Amino acid sequence: MFNSFSGVITRAIAGLSRIVVLFLIARAYGPNLFGKVSLAFSVMEIFRSFSEFGLDTIALRKFSHVAEEQHSEILSHILTSKILAAVAFYAVSLGVVALISPERQVLQFAAVTSVSLLSANIVGALSSYYQSQLGMTRTMPWAFLAYTLYVLASCWAIGSGVSLVFVLAILPLCELLYFTLLLRQCLHLPRIAAKLSTTFALFRESLPLGIMSAMIFLYMRFDSIVVYKALGSTALAYYAICFRIVEPVLMVPIAFSTTLLSLLSGPAGRIGTGAEHRQVFHTTFETLWPAYAFVTLTAIILMLFGRQILSVFGSQYVEGAAILKILAMSLFVRTINVTLTTLINSSGRYRVLAQITASNLLVNIVLVLLLVNRIGLVGAAWAVLGTEAWNTVAQACALSRTQHAGQGGRWA
Repeated sequence: MFNSFSGVITRAIAGLSRIVVLFLIARAYGPNLFGKVSLAFSVMEIFRSFSEFGLDTIALRKFSHVAEEQHSEILSHILTSKILAAVAFYAVSLGVVALISPERQVLQFAAVTSVSLLSANIVGALSSYYQSQLGMTRTMPWAFLAYTLYVLASCWAIGSGVSLVFVLAILPLCELLYFTLLLRQCLHLPRIAAKLSTTFALFRESLPLGIMSAMIFLYMRFDSIVVYKALGSTALAYYAICFRIVEPVLMVPIAFSTTLLSLLSGPAGRIGTGAEHRQVFHTTFETLWPAYAFVTLTAIILMLFGRQILSVFGSQYVEGAAILKILAMSLFVRTINVTLTTLINSSGRYRVLAQITASNLLVNIVLVLLLVNRIGLVGAAWAVLGTEAWNTVAQACALSRTQHAGQGGRWA
């Protein structure tokens, strides 16, 4: 539980600082520019997920299974893999932005924000290491220092009226600082791995999970691309401000579920049927109940006071109140999905998750294209809720089939 709270705080510091700066950009630069920045961030986040390639989850499981003296070697190969993937997908992301929008300004924003493909990836490699050691408390001071500097520098830059490109460049710089601080505290110092065969073996092992993770972010950000193309940057600004308000709430269940994954990936996670299944349910409830309580309370607040919250960013953003209500309703469903995904991940059944996520992506594409064209921005929000509902059904069915099969081994 203590490791979970440490993970929540660390994720909150990083995630909320980015959200705060985006909110400041929305307020200071107006909906038009904020919409363009939101498009650049959406594409960056899609390809950051591609570049992470599921390696963080693979690393977490490997650190949990091997002797401590092997941690440095594993970390070296994970870090090398993530650097190679980040460089490749940086180029791809810029090409995609150029296809979506011909505006030079949008491409400039994307070129700067996409540097986070590298900086966030290498931070994620070390975070997986600390999480596997139940040592997230050691990361908190450095996260606080790096992201406090990020917020303060961004506030100064925005207040000084400097170029928005410069404001966006502050994030990857501070992420690189955070990586350096974490590396100085690491007990098993990594190096750039020379054995590329081992590095590519990691890619092969993580391929199903990497595809699944990329598809998750694709269906979470596909609506932003469609809204931008169909309704313009200002409309995307209204939608993005609501999405950015709701999204940080999910950091809490995700952080708690990472601890659950660590618990179920170890020897205690090897269970069969009957009473042992009940033990997994008990472990899941004990680990995640604070996250469910937090999500429920937050969703209620957002639904009741959405207009007042949006008015803080400017009176024009109040038009997104209906969108915020629908996205708040989806929070509880998405938290259930985080739990179900963790249970399936703990068994290493990545291909099943990849198949489910492919169906989620297909459902989302159909819903977004259908609903945005018919009912506009509200349609994008309903597409989110519909996709998450389908995801719940699909994952629950997968777990049920495995349980009834009565297979031994890990819970799935």
